[in-house]
Amino acid sequence: MKRLILGSLCLATLATACAPQVADNEYLMTGTVTEVPDSAIVSLYTQNGNLLKETARDTIIGGRFELRDTLSTLQPLSLMVAGEGFPNTWLNVWVAPGQHIKVSGNGRLFPLWNVKSDIAEQQEENRFVDYTREQKRQILAYNAQETIFFTQMFSKEHREDESFQKAMWNKVDSVRKLSAPFEFESARREVELMKTTPVSLPWLDRLESN
Repeated sequence: MKRLILGSLCLATLATACAPQVADNEYLMTGTVTEVPDSAIVSLYTQNGNLLKETARDTIIGGRFELRDTLSTLQPLSLMVAGEGFPNTWLNVWVAPGQHIKVSGNGRLFPLWNVKSDIAEQQEENRFVDYTREQKRQILAYNAQETIFFTQMFSKEHREDESFQKAMWNKVDSVRKLSAPFEFESARREVELMKTTPVSLPWLDRLESN
Protein backbone atom coordinates (compact mmCIF):
# COMPACT_ATOMS: atom_id res chain seq x y z
CA MET A 1 0.00 0.00 0.00
CA LYS A 2 2.81 2.40 0.88
CA ARG A 3 4.47 1.70 -2.48
CA LEU A 4 1.17 2.38 -4.27
CA ILE A 5 0.70 5.69 -2.46
CA LEU A 6 4.31 6.67 -3.06
CA GLY A 7 3.99 5.79 -6.76
CA SER A 8 0.83 7.89 -7.07
CA LEU A 9 2.53 10.84 -5.40
CA CYS A 10 5.49 10.55 -7.76
CA LEU A 11 3.21 10.50 -10.80
CA ALA A 12 1.33 13.55 -9.53
CA THR A 13 4.59 15.38 -8.91
CA LEU A 14 5.85 14.48 -12.38
CA ALA A 15 2.62 15.66 -14.01
CA THR A 16 2.82 18.96 -12.16
CA ALA A 17 6.45 19.43 -13.14
CA CYS A 18 5.65 18.75 -16.80
CA ALA A 19 2.63 21.07 -16.90
CA PRO A 20 3.18 24.40 -18.70
CA GLN A 21 4.02 27.24 -16.36
CA VAL A 22 1.76 30.28 -16.59
CA ALA A 23 2.68 33.59 -14.96
CA ASP A 24 0.10 35.31 -12.78
CA ASN A 25 -0.21 38.20 -15.23
CA GLU A 26 -0.64 36.18 -18.42
CA TYR A 27 -2.64 33.40 -20.04
CA LEU A 28 -1.36 30.47 -22.06
CA MET A 29 -3.34 28.78 -24.82
CA THR A 30 -2.05 25.54 -26.30
CA GLY A 31 -3.65 23.76 -29.23
CA THR A 32 -3.50 20.20 -30.52
CA VAL A 33 -5.44 19.63 -33.74
CA THR A 34 -5.65 17.01 -36.48
CA GLU A 35 -6.56 17.09 -40.16
CA VAL A 36 -5.34 20.69 -40.30
CA PRO A 37 -2.54 21.69 -42.69
CA ASP A 38 0.75 23.06 -41.46
CA SER A 39 1.25 26.78 -42.11
CA ALA A 40 -2.31 27.76 -41.19
CA ILE A 41 -2.20 30.90 -39.03
CA VAL A 42 -4.04 30.98 -35.69
CA SER A 43 -4.72 34.44 -34.26
CA LEU A 44 -6.46 35.88 -31.22
CA TYR A 45 -8.30 39.18 -31.42
CA THR A 46 -9.93 41.57 -28.99
CA GLN A 47 -13.13 43.18 -30.19
CA ASN A 48 -14.02 46.83 -29.71
CA GLY A 49 -17.33 47.48 -31.41
CA ASN A 50 -16.83 46.50 -35.03
CA LEU A 51 -13.04 46.75 -34.79
CA LEU A 52 -10.76 43.77 -34.19
CA LYS A 53 -7.22 44.02 -32.83
CA GLU A 54 -4.83 41.09 -33.08
CA THR A 55 -3.15 40.29 -29.76
CA ALA A 56 -1.37 36.99 -30.49
CA ARG A 57 -0.64 34.68 -33.41
CA ASP A 58 1.12 31.43 -34.18
CA THR A 59 1.57 29.05 -37.10
CA ILE A 60 0.24 25.52 -36.82
CA ILE A 61 3.15 23.09 -37.14
CA GLY A 62 2.66 19.38 -36.66
CA GLY A 63 -0.86 19.99 -35.42
CA ARG A 64 0.25 22.24 -32.56
CA PHE A 65 0.15 25.93 -31.74
CA GLU A 66 0.73 28.13 -28.69
CA LEU A 67 -0.56 31.60 -27.88
CA ARG A 68 0.07 33.75 -24.84
CA ASP A 69 -0.22 37.35 -23.75
CA THR A 70 -0.35 39.44 -20.61
CA LEU A 71 -3.62 40.67 -19.11
CA SER A 72 -5.03 41.84 -15.79
CA THR A 73 -8.61 40.55 -15.84
CA LEU A 74 -11.04 38.10 -17.43
CA GLN A 75 -11.41 38.78 -21.14
CA PRO A 76 -13.29 37.34 -24.13
CA LEU A 77 -11.24 36.83 -27.29
CA SER A 78 -11.99 35.75 -30.85
CA LEU A 79 -9.85 32.94 -32.24
CA MET A 80 -9.53 32.89 -36.03
CA VAL A 81 -7.66 30.63 -38.42
CA ALA A 82 -6.41 31.82 -41.80
CA GLY A 83 -5.85 29.31 -44.56
CA GLU A 84 -7.50 27.60 -47.48
CA GLY A 85 -10.77 25.88 -46.63
CA PHE A 86 -11.32 27.56 -43.26
CA PRO A 87 -14.58 29.42 -42.59
CA ASN A 88 -14.48 33.20 -42.30
CA THR A 89 -15.68 33.44 -38.71
CA TRP A 90 -14.32 32.95 -35.19
CA LEU A 91 -14.35 30.80 -32.06
CA ASN A 92 -15.25 32.51 -28.79
CA VAL A 93 -12.64 31.86 -26.11
CA TRP A 94 -12.27 33.26 -22.60
CA VAL A 95 -8.91 33.99 -21.01
CA ALA A 96 -7.90 35.10 -17.53
CA PRO A 97 -4.68 35.77 -15.60
CA GLY A 98 -2.76 32.62 -14.68
CA GLN A 99 -4.97 30.34 -16.77
CA HIS A 100 -3.93 27.57 -19.16
CA ILE A 101 -6.51 27.10 -21.92
CA LYS A 102 -6.36 23.88 -23.94
CA VAL A 103 -7.76 23.74 -27.47
CA SER A 104 -8.25 20.49 -29.37
CA GLY A 105 -10.14 19.48 -32.46
CA ASN A 106 -10.29 17.86 -35.86
CA GLY A 107 -10.65 19.48 -39.25
CA ARG A 108 -10.95 23.00 -40.58
CA LEU A 109 -14.28 23.91 -38.95
CA PHE A 110 -12.40 25.47 -36.03
CA PRO A 111 -15.40 27.08 -34.24
CA LEU A 112 -16.30 23.49 -33.33
CA TRP A 113 -12.92 22.82 -31.71
CA ASN A 114 -13.04 22.01 -28.02
CA VAL A 115 -11.85 24.57 -25.48
CA LYS A 116 -11.03 23.37 -21.98
CA SER A 117 -10.14 25.54 -18.97
CA ASP A 118 -11.14 26.29 -15.38
CA ILE A 119 -12.79 29.55 -16.46
CA ALA A 120 -16.53 29.47 -15.67
CA GLU A 121 -17.41 31.65 -18.65
CA GLN A 122 -15.67 29.24 -21.00
CA GLN A 123 -17.64 26.36 -19.57
CA GLU A 124 -20.87 28.28 -20.20
CA GLU A 125 -19.67 29.12 -23.71
CA ASN A 126 -19.08 25.42 -24.33
CA ARG A 127 -22.63 24.64 -23.23
CA PHE A 128 -24.06 26.80 -26.03
CA VAL A 129 -21.63 25.40 -28.60
CA ASP A 130 -22.51 21.81 -27.70
CA TYR A 131 -26.25 22.51 -27.82
CA THR A 132 -26.04 23.86 -31.39
CA ARG A 133 -23.12 21.78 -32.64
CA GLU A 134 -24.87 19.94 -35.47
CA GLN A 135 -26.51 23.10 -36.81
CA LYS A 136 -23.21 24.98 -36.57
CA ARG A 137 -21.44 22.20 -38.45
CA GLN A 138 -23.69 22.76 -41.47
CA ILE A 139 -23.48 26.56 -41.20
CA LEU A 140 -19.69 26.48 -41.04
CA ALA A 141 -19.40 24.10 -43.98
CA TYR A 142 -21.47 26.49 -46.10
CA ASN A 143 -19.47 29.45 -44.78
CA ALA A 144 -16.23 27.75 -45.84
CA GLN A 145 -17.65 27.26 -49.35
CA GLU A 146 -18.67 30.91 -49.48
CA THR A 147 -15.18 31.97 -48.41
CA ILE A 148 -13.68 29.99 -51.30
CA PHE A 149 -16.04 31.73 -53.74
CA PHE A 150 -15.05 35.17 -52.43
CA THR A 151 -11.37 34.29 -52.63
CA GLN A 152 -11.83 33.38 -56.29
CA MET A 153 -13.88 36.52 -56.96
CA PHE A 154 -11.24 38.86 -55.61
CA SER A 155 -8.26 37.06 -57.08
CA LYS A 156 -6.11 39.04 -59.49
CA GLU A 157 -7.12 36.68 -62.28
CA HIS A 158 -10.87 37.26 -61.97
CA ARG A 159 -11.48 40.58 -60.21
CA GLU A 160 -12.17 42.41 -63.50
CA ASP A 161 -14.19 39.58 -65.06
CA GLU A 162 -17.84 40.66 -64.72
CA SER A 163 -19.32 37.39 -65.97
CA PHE A 164 -17.18 35.42 -63.52
CA GLN A 165 -18.15 37.78 -60.70
CA LYS A 166 -21.84 37.30 -61.49
CA ALA A 167 -21.48 33.52 -61.57
CA MET A 168 -19.70 33.54 -58.19
CA TRP A 169 -22.36 35.80 -56.64
CA ASN A 170 -25.00 33.34 -57.79
CA LYS A 171 -23.09 30.56 -56.03
CA VAL A 172 -22.81 32.67 -52.88
CA ASP A 173 -26.56 33.33 -52.91
CA SER A 174 -27.26 29.62 -53.35
CA VAL A 175 -25.02 28.68 -50.43
CA ARG A 176 -26.62 31.32 -48.19
CA LYS A 177 -30.09 29.98 -48.98
CA LEU A 178 -28.95 26.49 -48.02
CA SER A 179 -27.43 27.79 -44.79
CA ALA A 180 -30.44 29.88 -43.70
CA PRO A 181 -32.58 27.06 -42.20
CA PHE A 182 -29.65 25.87 -40.09
CA GLU A 183 -28.98 29.43 -38.89
CA PHE A 184 -32.63 29.78 -37.87
CA GLU A 185 -32.58 26.45 -36.02
CA SER A 186 -29.30 27.31 -34.29
CA ALA A 187 -30.75 30.61 -33.04
CA ARG A 188 -33.93 28.85 -31.91
CA ARG A 189 -31.96 26.30 -29.91
CA GLU A 190 -29.83 29.02 -28.29
CA VAL A 191 -32.98 30.78 -27.09
CA GLU A 192 -34.35 27.44 -25.88
CA LEU A 193 -31.19 26.83 -23.85
CA MET A 194 -31.21 30.36 -22.45
CA LYS A 195 -34.56 29.62 -20.79
CA THR A 196 -33.01 26.89 -18.65
CA THR A 197 -29.54 28.25 -17.88
CA PRO A 198 -28.41 30.99 -15.48
CA VAL A 199 -27.49 34.44 -16.73
CA SER A 200 -23.79 34.68 -17.56
CA LEU A 201 -21.61 36.74 -19.88
CA PRO A 202 -21.99 34.19 -22.73
CA TRP A 203 -25.75 34.18 -22.01
CA LEU A 204 -25.85 37.98 -22.37
CA ASP A 205 -23.90 37.75 -25.64
CA ARG A 206 -26.63 35.49 -27.03
CA LEU A 207 -29.32 37.85 -25.77
CA GLU A 208 -27.78 40.65 -27.83
CA SER A 209 -27.35 38.51 -30.95
CA ASN A 210 -30.78 36.84 -30.86
